[in-house]
Amino acid sequence: MALGREGRPSRGWQASRLGFILGSWLFGLELAGAEEDTLEASEPPPAHGARVVEEITVTATKRETSTQEIPLSIEVVAGETLTALEIDEISDLSTLVPNFNAGFGLITEAITLRGVGSGQERSFEQAVALFSDGFYLPRSRQAALPFLDVERVEVMRGPQSVVHGLNATAGAVSIVTRRTLPGDPFTFDLTTGYELEHGGPTLSAAVGGSPTETLGLRAAFRFADSEGYFVNTASGREEGDRRERLGRLSAVWSPLEKLLLTAKVEHGGFDLDGHSGEIFGLAAAALEPSDGLLNWRRSSDGSSVAPQGVLGEDQPGVFLDSTLATLRLDAVVGESTLSFLGGFSELDYRLASDVDATAQPLFDAVLDEGYEQTGFELRWASSAYGAVSYVAGVYAHDTRLSNLQPNFFGPAALGPGTGLAFSSIYDLDSELWSVFASSTVRISDQLRLLGGVRYSSEDKHVRRDSTCQLVLLPDTFVPAPPALAAALCPSPKLDGLERSRTSDQWMPEIALEWNAADNVLVYAKAGRSAKAGGFAAATATRPEEFEYDDETATGWEVGVKSRLGGGVAQVNLAVFSTEFDDLQVNAVLVEEQNGLQVIRPIVRNAARAESEGLEIEGRWVAGRSLLVGGSLAWLDAEYLSFPGAPCNTVEANASGACDLSGRELPFAASWSANAFLDLDHPIRSGYRLLAGLDVAASDGYFTDGTLDPHARQEAWTRISARLGVTTADRRWTVALIGRNLTDEAVLESSQGFGDTHFLGYLAPPRSIHLQTSYRFRGVSR
Repeated sequence: MALGREGRPSRGWQASRLGFILGSWLFGLELAGAEEDTLEASEPPPAHGARVVEEITVTATKRETSTQEIPLSIEVVAGETLTALEIDEISDLSTLVPNFNAGFGLITEAITLRGVGSGQERSFEQAVALFSDGFYLPRSRQAALPFLDVERVEVMRGPQSVVHGLNATAGAVSIVTRRTLPGDPFTFDLTTGYELEHGGPTLSAAVGGSPTETLGLRAAFRFADSEGYFVNTASGREEGDRRERLGRLSAVWSPLEKLLLTAKVEHGGFDLDGHSGEIFGLAAAALEPSDGLLNWRRSSDGSSVAPQGVLGEDQPGVFLDSTLATLRLDAVVGESTLSFLGGFSELDYRLASDVDATAQPLFDAVLDEGYEQTGFELRWASSAYGAVSYVAGVYAHDTRLSNLQPNFFGPAALGPGTGLAFSSIYDLDSELWSVFASSTVRISDQLRLLGGVRYSSEDKHVRRDSTCQLVLLPDTFVPAPPALAAALCPSPKLDGLERSRTSDQWMPEIALEWNAADNVLVYAKAGRSAKAGGFAAATATRPEEFEYDDETATGWEVGVKSRLGGGVAQVNLAVFSTEFDDLQVNAVLVEEQNGLQVIRPIVRNAARAESEGLEIEGRWVAGRSLLVGGSLAWLDAEYLSFPGAPCNTVEANASGACDLSGRELPFAASWSANAFLDLDHPIRSGYRLLAGLDVAASDGYFTDGTLDPHARQEAWTRISARLGVTTADRRWTVALIGRNLTDEAVLESSQGFGDTHFLGYLAPPRSIHLQTSYRFRGVSR
């Protein structure tokens, strides 16, 4: 894959100087002022001896538990790390968590764990399940929201069934936001920043406190207005300006000693100006003169070639708007706890783009998605400290997905003065309910047996429709000729079609834990998970390929978790293997119909696939001021059997079918790694030096479902660094943060366009952020 660097826009340094002067002035002003006694200073390192690696408490098992006591491979990214590295979205976690990939795709967000995920198909629930404060979010676009006031992000690798339910065959990601408990002191956090390479301010703030001893309130918001880093040589403008806005209100009320009620509502989203993706590979250089490389340059002509009103959008861009409201109740009854979590989620997503990404009037499209979800979970948990402990519950949700896709083939496809306007309409209703139970039996002080099972049943009902008309430009609409309609219009057999299906799945899990020594846990687990089948939403779907089956995953994992040297070091290791049956895959098939080359997305259940490998994670307190650590993952993920797979451009044959048996899965890098160094060192009275270095690396991998070598991302290394100064009480901090310092071009996803070119989506280029933060902590009651 050819990569380039030249031609990207760069901001002048006047705004940079202003940001630096302003941050320095505010910092100096505070240092010159009197210290306030109401601030609780952060605890300094011990005067003698090394620090210990901090134990991290998570809720991955629906109980508050240390990561060192959970029998699964889990990595946790703290909210402080997200802020320190200017990480504001889930795709950025790819550089921190090996075996995890996430990025923007034209149809969906592309998220994989251990080489397994859901492809570019709008009807798919994600194989990597997403949770926000315990509430399940099935749609991939729900993962596109920026982070706000996050306590931590938990990434759980491997099939999750009993705890996390249906549709977690590859793993789960849980985002836990901060909250203010009753009795907590008043707090105020303010972080401002400015990106120096391309320009754009950010502002995040959170305030919390307890107006009474029984009520804790918290409010947080984020605003960002970043300049784009794409050059459009066709329009002569810079593209990719992004405006983010997100707000959250939460309340925690404890009217009784053993009763806690938590309410949260958040609303926000973003607007992204300009086209999506750029062309590369094959004949891309001829379509994009003097370029055709992946280098943050494109020559898209715009979505204005279509007649007025056909696409409903005059300008290309992306719009996302999301609302999430949840209510949680926790009541202690004797030695057990009754928990209820209910919520509502609403998502509106719209993308308008020149899909072919060339300067020719070829193919423009709009994706318009609306989604609504209501759900609840009721759970009963015994005490965790008895000879036998258990958790049992019921979960249910009701969802409605509406998808409208207007499209337009222009004169470059059909000839001068001619176009084709067509749209696909897809509506899906889903009702899911499940019951689950898990138990832990303490065989001895060192040995525990864990087991559980979940039963899930999901009913789906779909409705399809479409329109298709030939356009004699500028504004005359007539029925499409039969030959043209057969090649390019949605199948009329889908018009008015309604169909239903039910997925019923039993998902058991068993594990054994053994405390081999103090601070050493050895575990083995095995289980089965499933992902519900459904109905394809792609415009060019054929009736015989409309429905796809459930996907199942059966796997095992053996691991060791240890704390060494009295807690100075921590090393965790996991070996795993998971076999997938009827793996749901999406790819683009190129066919010749009536003399036209037709690009047709398809959904199929691959016969069998396997993901196996090794993961190692460790941290070491190298001194009073230095923490080093890292993670390493080795992966072998391949199709065990996949005859009849769609062919790529290199292996294409007359039948249009290829055998991918024995070939690696997309996004399945053989190895990936992350290493970090954090320094927090006193430099003089009242000051501390902050420095950090983070290096992420990955072997190469394919980025499309056909495993086309033209769309292969080669091995990459991305480096981030941080240098700053903070006051001893951590009240004021000023830091300079660099991400992707070597300007590595990393392909997050791709889509093929026959034998002419590919459309690719690159991760952001180098960015330099000037960040100033202020923290206030009041005196505890």
